[in-house]
Amino acid sequence: MGGGHWQGEAALAPGIGLFRGHSGDNRAHRHWAHQVSFALDGTIKFKVNDIEYCGTGFLIPAGIKHRQLEANVLSVYVDPTSTFLDALSLPLSHSPAVLALSEANIQKLVSLFPADCPLSECLARFFKALGTENPRQQADPKLTLVLAELNKAVEDNATIDREQLARICHLSPSRFSHWFSQETGMPLRSYRKWLRLIKALETAVLTGSLNRAAHDAGFSDQSHFTRAVSEAFGVSPTDILALLG
Repeated sequence: MGGGHWQGEAALAPGIGLFRGHSGDNRAHRHWAHQVSFALDGTIKFKVNDIEYCGTGFLIPAGIKHRQLEANVLSVYVDPTSTFLDALSLPLSHSPAVLALSEANIQKLVSLFPADCPLSECLARFFKALGTENPRQQADPKLTLVLAELNKAVEDNATIDREQLARICHLSPSRFSHWFSQETGMPLRSYRKWLRLIKALETAVLTGSLNRAAHDAGFSDQSHFTRAVSEAFGVSPTDILALLG
Protein backbone atom coordinates (compact mmCIF):
# COMPACT_ATOMS: atom_id res chain seq x y z
CA MET A 1 0.00 0.00 0.00
CA GLY A 2 1.03 3.58 -0.52
CA GLY A 3 1.46 6.13 2.21
CA GLY A 4 -1.33 8.48 1.12
CA HIS A 5 -3.19 10.40 3.80
CA TRP A 6 -6.92 11.07 3.95
CA GLN A 7 -7.66 14.74 3.31
CA GLY A 8 -11.02 16.47 3.16
CA GLU A 9 -14.09 16.70 5.35
CA ALA A 10 -16.58 14.30 6.88
CA ALA A 11 -19.95 14.57 8.61
CA LEU A 12 -21.94 12.09 10.66
CA ALA A 13 -25.61 11.94 11.63
CA PRO A 14 -27.98 9.13 12.69
CA GLY A 15 -28.26 6.70 9.79
CA ILE A 16 -25.87 8.45 7.42
CA GLY A 17 -22.24 9.55 7.08
CA LEU A 18 -20.43 11.56 4.42
CA PHE A 19 -16.84 11.97 3.23
CA ARG A 20 -15.59 14.32 0.54
CA GLY A 21 -11.95 14.67 -0.42
CA HIS A 22 -8.90 12.50 -1.10
CA SER A 23 -9.27 8.94 0.12
CA GLY A 24 -5.85 7.76 1.25
CA ASP A 25 -4.36 4.59 2.63
CA ASN A 26 -6.81 1.97 3.88
CA ARG A 27 -6.81 -1.75 4.55
CA ALA A 28 -9.39 -4.22 3.24
CA HIS A 29 -12.43 -3.80 5.47
CA ARG A 30 -16.16 -4.36 5.74
CA HIS A 31 -18.81 -2.20 7.39
CA TRP A 32 -22.51 -2.61 8.03
CA ALA A 33 -23.52 0.37 5.95
CA HIS A 34 -24.07 0.64 2.24
CA GLN A 35 -21.27 2.73 0.70
CA VAL A 36 -22.00 4.90 -2.31
CA SER A 37 -18.90 6.55 -3.80
CA PHE A 38 -18.22 8.50 -6.96
CA ALA A 39 -15.10 10.18 -8.33
CA LEU A 40 -14.90 13.96 -8.10
CA ASP A 41 -12.49 13.78 -11.04
CA GLY A 42 -11.39 10.89 -13.22
CA THR A 43 -12.30 7.44 -11.94
CA ILE A 44 -12.49 5.52 -8.70
CA LYS A 45 -11.18 2.00 -8.07
CA PHE A 46 -12.19 -0.67 -5.55
CA LYS A 47 -10.70 -4.08 -4.92
CA VAL A 48 -13.12 -6.82 -3.84
CA ASN A 49 -11.35 -10.15 -3.36
CA ASP A 50 -9.26 -10.47 -6.52
CA ILE A 51 -11.52 -8.30 -8.67
CA GLU A 52 -10.76 -4.64 -9.38
CA TYR A 53 -13.65 -2.32 -10.20
CA CYS A 54 -12.89 0.91 -12.04
CA GLY A 55 -15.46 3.52 -13.02
CA THR A 56 -17.04 6.85 -12.15
CA GLY A 57 -19.03 5.55 -9.19
CA PHE A 58 -20.13 2.42 -7.33
CA LEU A 59 -22.47 1.09 -4.69
CA ILE A 60 -20.74 -1.28 -2.25
CA PRO A 61 -23.51 -3.14 -0.37
CA ALA A 62 -23.18 -3.53 3.39
CA GLY A 63 -21.00 -6.40 4.55
CA ILE A 64 -18.81 -6.70 1.43
CA LYS A 65 -15.09 -6.73 2.22
CA HIS A 66 -13.35 -4.18 0.02
CA ARG A 67 -10.46 -1.78 -0.30
CA GLN A 68 -10.76 1.62 -1.93
CA LEU A 69 -7.73 2.86 -3.86
CA GLU A 70 -6.62 6.47 -3.54
CA ALA A 71 -8.88 8.94 -5.36
CA ASN A 72 -10.78 12.20 -4.99
CA VAL A 73 -14.27 11.08 -4.03
CA LEU A 74 -17.59 11.79 -2.42
CA SER A 75 -18.72 8.82 -0.32
CA VAL A 76 -22.07 8.35 1.39
CA TYR A 77 -22.48 5.67 4.06
CA VAL A 78 -26.10 4.65 4.67
CA ASP A 79 -27.43 2.43 7.46
CA PRO A 80 -29.39 -0.36 5.69
CA THR A 81 -32.27 0.07 8.15
CA SER A 82 -32.49 3.82 7.56
CA THR A 83 -35.58 5.44 6.08
CA PHE A 84 -33.27 7.70 4.06
CA LEU A 85 -32.55 5.16 1.32
CA ASP A 86 -35.28 6.17 -1.10
CA ALA A 87 -34.31 9.85 -0.92
CA LEU A 88 -30.95 9.01 -2.49
CA SER A 89 -32.68 7.48 -5.56
CA LEU A 90 -30.17 4.64 -5.59
CA PRO A 91 -30.58 0.90 -6.27
CA LEU A 92 -29.91 -0.07 -2.64
CA SER A 93 -30.77 -3.62 -1.73
CA HIS A 94 -29.50 -6.69 0.12
CA SER A 95 -27.75 -7.79 -3.07
CA PRO A 96 -24.16 -8.97 -2.49
CA ALA A 97 -23.02 -7.50 -5.82
CA VAL A 98 -21.02 -4.30 -6.38
CA LEU A 99 -23.10 -2.06 -8.64
CA ALA A 100 -21.98 0.71 -10.98
CA LEU A 101 -23.77 4.04 -10.54
CA SER A 102 -25.54 5.58 -13.50
CA GLU A 103 -24.93 9.17 -14.54
CA ALA A 104 -28.39 9.99 -13.16
CA ASN A 105 -27.41 8.46 -9.80
CA ILE A 106 -24.28 10.60 -9.67
CA GLN A 107 -26.07 13.80 -10.65
CA LYS A 108 -28.62 13.19 -7.89
CA LEU A 109 -25.79 12.92 -5.35
CA VAL A 110 -24.12 16.05 -6.74
CA SER A 111 -27.38 17.97 -6.32
CA LEU A 112 -27.82 16.74 -2.74
CA PHE A 113 -24.21 17.37 -1.69
CA PRO A 114 -22.85 20.21 -3.88
CA ALA A 115 -19.13 20.97 -3.79
CA ASP A 116 -19.61 24.55 -2.55
CA CYS A 117 -21.63 23.44 0.51
CA PRO A 118 -19.94 22.19 3.72
CA LEU A 119 -20.97 18.58 4.39
CA SER A 120 -22.48 19.39 7.78
CA GLU A 121 -24.72 21.96 6.08
CA CYS A 122 -25.52 19.47 3.31
CA LEU A 123 -26.73 17.00 5.92
CA ALA A 124 -28.90 19.64 7.58
CA ARG A 125 -30.52 20.45 4.22
CA PHE A 126 -30.92 16.75 3.50
CA PHE A 127 -32.80 16.15 6.75
CA LYS A 128 -34.95 19.24 6.22
CA ALA A 129 -35.94 18.07 2.74
CA LEU A 130 -36.82 14.61 4.05
CA GLY A 131 -39.15 16.21 6.57
CA THR A 132 -41.36 17.39 3.72
CA GLU A 133 -41.04 14.37 1.43
CA ASN A 134 -42.53 11.66 3.67
CA PRO A 135 -39.58 9.24 3.53
CA ARG A 136 -40.23 5.53 3.31
CA GLN A 137 -41.40 3.93 6.54
CA GLN A 138 -40.27 0.51 7.70
CA ALA A 139 -42.48 -2.11 6.05
CA ASP A 140 -42.76 -4.15 9.25
CA PRO A 141 -43.72 -2.25 12.44
CA LYS A 142 -42.05 -4.99 14.50
CA LEU A 143 -38.72 -4.03 12.94
CA THR A 144 -39.28 -0.41 13.94
CA LEU A 145 -39.80 -1.52 17.56
CA VAL A 146 -36.75 -3.79 17.54
CA LEU A 147 -34.49 -1.10 16.08
CA ALA A 148 -35.73 1.40 18.66
CA GLU A 149 -34.89 -1.01 21.49
CA LEU A 150 -31.44 -1.72 20.05
CA ASN A 151 -30.66 1.99 19.71
CA LYS A 152 -31.91 2.71 23.23
CA ALA A 153 -29.74 -0.06 24.67
CA VAL A 154 -26.66 1.32 22.91
CA GLU A 155 -27.40 4.88 24.05
CA ASP A 156 -27.85 3.70 27.65
CA ASN A 157 -24.82 1.36 27.44
CA ALA A 158 -27.23 -1.38 28.47
CA THR A 159 -27.74 -4.94 27.32
CA ILE A 160 -30.79 -6.29 25.57
CA ASP A 161 -30.43 -9.92 24.57
CA ARG A 162 -31.83 -11.85 21.65
CA GLU A 163 -34.52 -13.47 23.82
CA GLN A 164 -35.90 -10.08 24.87
CA LEU A 165 -35.97 -8.85 21.28
CA ALA A 166 -37.59 -12.09 20.11
CA ARG A 167 -40.42 -11.61 22.61
CA ILE A 168 -41.22 -8.22 21.06
CA CYS A 169 -41.89 -10.03 17.78
CA HIS A 170 -43.53 -13.09 19.38
CA LEU A 171 -40.88 -15.31 17.80
CA SER A 172 -38.52 -17.96 19.10
CA PRO A 173 -34.91 -16.74 19.46
CA SER A 174 -33.71 -18.84 16.51
CA ARG A 175 -36.60 -17.71 14.32
CA PHE A 176 -35.97 -14.11 15.37
CA SER A 177 -32.32 -14.30 14.26
CA HIS A 178 -33.40 -15.53 10.83
CA TRP A 179 -36.12 -12.86 10.60
CA PHE A 180 -33.76 -10.03 11.59
CA SER A 181 -31.15 -11.05 9.02
CA GLN A 182 -33.84 -11.34 6.36
CA GLU A 183 -35.27 -7.90 7.17
CA THR A 184 -31.99 -5.98 7.50
CA GLY A 185 -29.49 -7.97 5.45
CA MET A 186 -27.15 -8.44 8.42
CA PRO A 187 -26.83 -10.58 11.56
CA LEU A 188 -28.08 -9.13 14.85
CA ARG A 189 -24.62 -9.31 16.43
CA SER A 190 -23.04 -7.39 13.56
CA TYR A 191 -25.68 -4.67 13.60
CA ARG A 192 -25.38 -4.26 17.36
CA LYS A 193 -21.60 -3.85 17.02
CA TRP A 194 -22.12 -1.33 14.22
CA LEU A 195 -24.39 0.81 16.43
CA ARG A 196 -21.82 0.75 19.22
CA LEU A 197 -19.09 1.77 16.80
CA ILE A 198 -21.06 4.77 15.55
CA LYS A 199 -21.88 5.82 19.11
CA ALA A 200 -18.19 5.62 20.05
CA LEU A 201 -17.20 7.82 17.11
CA GLU A 202 -19.86 10.38 18.02
CA THR A 203 -18.64 10.41 21.63
CA ALA A 204 -15.03 10.77 20.52
CA VAL A 205 -15.93 13.81 18.42
CA LEU A 206 -17.73 15.43 21.38
CA THR A 207 -15.16 14.61 24.06
CA GLY A 208 -11.88 14.23 22.19
CA SER A 209 -11.19 11.10 24.25
CA LEU A 210 -10.90 7.71 22.54
CA ASN A 211 -10.76 6.00 25.93
CA ARG A 212 -14.04 7.54 27.07
CA ALA A 213 -15.63 6.86 23.69
CA ALA A 214 -14.69 3.18 23.94
CA HIS A 215 -15.99 2.88 27.50
CA ASP A 216 -19.27 4.72 26.88
CA ALA A 217 -20.05 2.53 23.86
CA GLY A 218 -19.37 -0.73 25.70
CA PHE A 219 -15.99 -1.68 24.22
CA SER A 220 -13.68 -3.45 26.66
CA ASP A 221 -10.90 -0.89 26.14
CA GLN A 222 -9.48 1.62 23.66
CA SER A 223 -7.52 -1.10 21.83
CA HIS A 224 -10.73 -3.07 21.23
CA PHE A 225 -12.39 0.07 19.85
CA THR A 226 -9.39 0.83 17.61
CA ARG A 227 -9.44 -2.71 16.16
CA ALA A 228 -13.19 -2.44 15.50
CA VAL A 229 -12.72 0.84 13.63
CA SER A 230 -9.88 -0.63 11.55
CA GLU A 231 -11.97 -3.70 10.67
CA ALA A 232 -14.93 -1.52 9.67
CA PHE A 233 -13.20 1.35 7.86
CA GLY A 234 -9.64 0.24 7.17
CA VAL A 235 -8.21 3.25 9.03
CA SER A 236 -7.61 4.31 12.64
CA PRO A 237 -10.04 6.29 14.85
CA THR A 238 -7.63 9.25 14.81
CA ASP A 239 -7.83 9.35 10.99
CA ILE A 240 -11.63 9.55 11.16
CA LEU A 241 -11.68 12.11 13.97
CA ALA A 242 -9.30 14.37 12.04
CA LEU A 243 -11.85 14.46 9.20
CA LEU A 244 -14.88 14.88 11.47
CA GLY A 245 -13.21 17.52 13.62
